[in-house]
Amino acid sequence: MSDQLETIKDYYKRTRRNILEISDADLETGKTHFNIIPRKYCSFKSPYNRRDYYKICFIIGKGTAHYGSHTMYVDRPVLFLPSPNIPYTWECEDDFQEGFSCLFNQEFLM
Repeated sequence: MSDQLETIKDYYKRTRRNILEISDADLETGKTHFNIIPRKYCSFKSPYNRRDYYKICFIIGKGTAHYGSHTMYVDRPVLFLPSPNIPYTWECEDDFQEGFSCLFNQEFLM
């Protein structure tokens, strides 16, 4: 298991998402967070980390998912529901990447 832990704040910073409507106070520990983000392109490889948030991805595009000790090639639409406790990464095979990602934290589930 990876020693790294990516936070929601780290995710937004790494992906350079426009989060003008989300303040730093909204991302503080203990506050509910839920966001749906369209996937328009994929020009980066996500880090192989554990996360402190949940992410559900509807992926349209080709690529490789590395999830724990497993590697899966994806060449058709897929719904990916990774556990935040298991490190994973996504490698795009081409520039055509669409779909949606849904981010939420533990507090949202309570």
